[in-house]
Amino acid sequence: MKKASVSDLTRHCARLLRWVERGEEVEITRRGHLAARLVPTAPEPEIDWNRSVALTREPWSRTLTG
Repeated sequence: MKKASVSDLTRHCARLLRWVERGEEVEITRRGHLAARLVPTAPEPEIDWNRSVALTREPWSRTLTG
């Protein structure tokens, strides 16, 4: 895990984001104390619409009444 100060973040934001995009976690410190952690995002799950429950469930078996 890499560490950077808040001033490093403001001066080298693009570099820190490249590290995170490559899978690194970056701890951001302010006056020597942990202030934040930059972590890579999880990949979006692929939706298989052909197997979706909403499209494959049976229609209502009875009529709803009020």
